[in-house]
Amino acid sequence: MSFGTFSNDEIEVVVTAQDPGISSGLKEITLYSDGVAVETKTVTENFAVFNLNLENFSGNEISASVKDVAGNDSASDGLTKPTDVKTNAFSNFVGLRDEKPTVVITPLSKSVYREGEKEWYNDTVAFSVYTATDSAGIYSVEIKVNGKSVATDKLGKAVNANFFESQMLSETFTVDTDFNALDGENNIEAIVTNNYGNVETARIKVFIDKTNPRIIGFNITAENNGMLSKILNFLSFGNFFNERVRVTVIADDRYGATSGIKTITLYMNNSSVNDAPKAAIPLSDGTYRAEFVLPQRLLSDDVSLNAVLSAVATDNVGNITGKDKNNPNGVPITPDIVNSDFKNSRLIIETINPAISISCPEPDFVAKNGEKWYSDDVVFKVTVKDLNSGIRSVRIKINGTDITRDKDGKAINAEFYNRETHEEVFLVSTSQATRANNGSYLIEVTAVDNAGNSYSLSDIVYKDTDIPAVTDFSFVPTTSDGIGNTSEFINFLEYGFYFKAEFNVVVSVSDDKPSSGLDKISYRLVSYENGKKSEEKKGTQIIADGKAVISVPKGFKGQIYVEAFDNTKNKSKEVTPKGFVSDDAAPEISITNNTPTNYNDAAGNKLYVTDMSFTVTISDYDSGIKEIGYSQSSEKESFERKSTLIANKGYKVGDVLENGWVVAEMDQNLVTKVTKVFAFSSDNNDIFLTFDATDRSGNKKEDIRTERVTIDKTAPVINVDFRPDESKNNYYYSGNRVAQITVVERNFDAGLIKTTIENKIGRVPTVSFSQKSNTEHVAVIEFDEGDYTFDISGTDLGNHAAVVNFSGGNEKLFYVDKTKPAIEENFATFANDAVSNSFNTDKTAVIKVTEHNFDPQLAGFKVFRKDPGEEHNEEGFVDITSEILSTSRWVSEGDVHTISFTFNRDAVYKMEIHPEDLAGNSAELRRTVVFEIDKTPPVVKAKNGVLVNENNTAFVEIYPYSRKDDPVPAVEFSDLNIDHIRYNLTVYIPDHTAKKLKPSLNWSRCIWMRIRTNPAESREIFSLCPISHGTVFMHWN
Repeated sequence: MSFGTFSNDEIEVVVTAQDPGISSGLKEITLYSDGVAVETKTVTENFAVFNLNLENFSGNEISASVKDVAGNDSASDGLTKPTDVKTNAFSNFVGLRDEKPTVVITPLSKSVYREGEKEWYNDTVAFSVYTATDSAGIYSVEIKVNGKSVATDKLGKAVNANFFESQMLSETFTVDTDFNALDGENNIEAIVTNNYGNVETARIKVFIDKTNPRIIGFNITAENNGMLSKILNFLSFGNFFNERVRVTVIADDRYGATSGIKTITLYMNNSSVNDAPKAAIPLSDGTYRAEFVLPQRLLSDDVSLNAVLSAVATDNVGNITGKDKNNPNGVPITPDIVNSDFKNSRLIIETINPAISISCPEPDFVAKNGEKWYSDDVVFKVTVKDLNSGIRSVRIKINGTDITRDKDGKAINAEFYNRETHEEVFLVSTSQATRANNGSYLIEVTAVDNAGNSYSLSDIVYKDTDIPAVTDFSFVPTTSDGIGNTSEFINFLEYGFYFKAEFNVVVSVSDDKPSSGLDKISYRLVSYENGKKSEEKKGTQIIADGKAVISVPKGFKGQIYVEAFDNTKNKSKEVTPKGFVSDDAAPEISITNNTPTNYNDAAGNKLYVTDMSFTVTISDYDSGIKEIGYSQSSEKESFERKSTLIANKGYKVGDVLENGWVVAEMDQNLVTKVTKVFAFSSDNNDIFLTFDATDRSGNKKEDIRTERVTIDKTAPVINVDFRPDESKNNYYYSGNRVAQITVVERNFDAGLIKTTIENKIGRVPTVSFSQKSNTEHVAVIEFDEGDYTFDISGTDLGNHAAVVNFSGGNEKLFYVDKTKPAIEENFATFANDAVSNSFNTDKTAVIKVTEHNFDPQLAGFKVFRKDPGEEHNEEGFVDITSEILSTSRWVSEGDVHTISFTFNRDAVYKMEIHPEDLAGNSAELRRTVVFEIDKTPPVVKAKNGVLVNENNTAFVEIYPYSRKDDPVPAVEFSDLNIDHIRYNLTVYIPDHTAKKLKPSLNWSRCIWMRIRTNPAESREIFSLCPISHGTVFMHWN
């Protein structure tokens, strides 16, 4: 190429040389890159071959030099380039690299839909193809659309140009899929080769979907998923139903490349439903579905929906069913176009039932209950209407028999849905069916409209030729026994039905065969007194619903006779049941106390010390006694109500009934009087009996009681239980003592319980009893501080002396002491920090303890001692309390107890007091500091190393200047408690104007020196250095 020679592998360079004239011969040729030697080779004949590759040559301008055998080098005249001589190259430049070109394909528009790695478009897709190389230039470019090479891009730029003719480093092309478009997958490929011969390829895929999806089906089911094919009527004039439906629209997009269906929109009368569009759901066969529930509002008794259905589908790139230039929003598809079973695309949902009317001639007789009675067959006129969806079917039955044609031969079971029918009329007769046993003909008509709404209507008529009969007497209200009716009839006098007031007898009359109805009854009321007939009343009553009512007045006692008539005047025989009694008076109960007494219990009830009894009499002379009840209530022996039931018959005077009652009087089958004696002999309190009696009419005498009585033969028991508190020293307690007094006595009187409590030093607690049970009465006594004596006794209301039991210990004598001992002492006088708690005189201790229950043995008084001069710490003490107490005693004045004693012996001491009283109350521990009694003065043992006696202890020395070289003065002292040494040092300065020697105040001073000593050494040595001039006067103490 004019701008260089290029390769991506290896280049062979052949350099030919010559040496004209006299020549020593060619020796070697050297090849250069940009003037730098690359390789030197020996000349063969007149040339040398150089192989350049990626490892030994990076490229740029090449040149060469030749050297002969004599050493002559052409480089001295300059390097030779290819273009300087004959060559097949067009340039001195050589490029040798594996550099690949760059190629990038970029869509010029964003995809409409991305499906995984697939980019979907709904029209032509344009691309930018960018090609480049870093050096050498582009050699060739090839662009393919779906395998077909593009010669010229959309802008007219040649793709297959000879780029090698010039050093072009980059170029951009624009192409689109229209060059060779496919439905679905489209592959774009760009192949670029640079001048080195290196190739790079880029590829990209896009997917194009231009096909509109199709609606292929409608499926309508009940909202509850039941299939509607059996009940939804697909008719030529509409599709009818009476419930909400689920409309499933099926769409397909498999008629070409498909991006998949995105949504389905359902229309009613060309308007989308509220929840449309809906996301399409893929099915296993590759189709899609969406479901819609219609109507969207709740159904009511009206036409909820009347609309033409249609639908469109939209795929993921925006293609719509029926979409074209004239219909950019698509064309909705109706069900009749895609479903063979849809003859009409209109969906009608309505819930209005068909209308039915049944009419017949006026009846011969109408009973009070509305029954229509006829003497011959009846013709019914049946009219059926449905103004909305129209009639689908009609069914008529008489007494369960289907009537398929009316009396004129008109078909009733016709297929009315084959044409739009809104009204039909039929005439049917009872002669077309069999009469029922009760003489009735039930006609039932059912109509169903095309929406599935159904309605039924019925009517009933009767024919009758039967005779009535009296079958039953019922009572309103029911009898006191709860008897509501009877069908048992007798021909003698026996009472069996009892009431408290007036009552009604409802007489039931029936016909075994169909009847036209009952007309009336005739009755007689026959009264009796003491078993004899006394009066008779007659009357009639209309029979309604097979019953007639006889009103029986209050106080009636007798029998009722009845006969019945029907509407054809047929008459029954006269019948009577058991006798009737109307009684509103309760039984009488009288109680007699058979035993007198002079005693009363705490409630004022009579108290018996012997057996006693009551006599009870119960009577009822109208309806007789039915039940007797009594119960006993008492403190010890109570029982619930005991009942004695008396049957309606079967007794005589003198019979003993249940629970000991005796029959005293009777009227026919009625027991009218009974008696019983109740005796009591056991100890018990608050005994009373409660009686009740009920007659046969239900009148009840209740809560009739005997007077309350008590029987008591037992003495009371008093249990005194002291709380088991711990005592000290037998009788002493540090907390309140609590005693619970329990008196076991049914006839208790707190005033008869006598407690004797004495407290010598405080208040006496009160005693108050509370009732724990009927036999137990409890008082809790709390004894506060004091010295107590206690006793108790008592009687019950019967003056029985109580048995007293004590428990808990120390019940009759004890002491309660909750107060701690109080201490007064002078321990503070034994502390003086100024003298290290040491004293040179006797010290007296005084201790006062204020305590009611004082015991010297519990005073907690202790005195300790150790040798004088010992350390003032807690170690080494000996208890000398007994020694102190051998000479000092506690002195008591009332509750104040004092002890005093004197420390007069040199020693180290400490003492403490920690008293506790007899009840165990203790004061806080008090103690002195460690102190010392030291009455012995220090002793001078030696002066200037010379021992002295007790008469020569004073140290007074004068040191004039002449003695300035004398030894230092020293004094040795002895004492167990040396604290400090005091000395006076006076310096005299000569004053020759004075007649006498006077001390100079400027030099006279007093020095105190505190010295700590070791008690183990009984002496101290003290020395001073004399001054260098003047006179010193020293004085020691």
